[in-house]
Amino acid sequence: MSKIALIARREFLTRVQKRTFLLTTILLPLLFFGLYALIIYFSVSSGEKYNIAVADEANIFKGKIEGDESIRFSFVNNETSQTLRQQVENDKYDGYAFVPADTKVLNQPRLR
Repeated sequence: MSKIALIARREFLTRVQKRTFLLTTILLPLLFFGLYALIIYFSVSSGEKYNIAVADEANIFKGKIEGDESIRFSFVNNETSQTLRQQVENDKYDGYAFVPADTKVLNQPRLR
């Protein structure tokens, strides 16, 4: 039994005293943690703010869409989908939603 313990002790000390063992057991997990922290940081704090144009000819939303700190909705009147597309291409808006006048929505109260 003492020979097995002696051999195990010698093997353990020869492995632990090598630089590669220390690098892989200490620095590699720290490197992975740092990479994941950077990925999470950049994905959360991208800071991009989007401006979306909404042309609601059917008056479904009635100006009641609320954005948050990253998305702002701008209601526009008398715009067609073609003019909105051109404004997106010219970087006035980041995107648009166009609701035609003949759009019907289920459970919408009938106007009389």
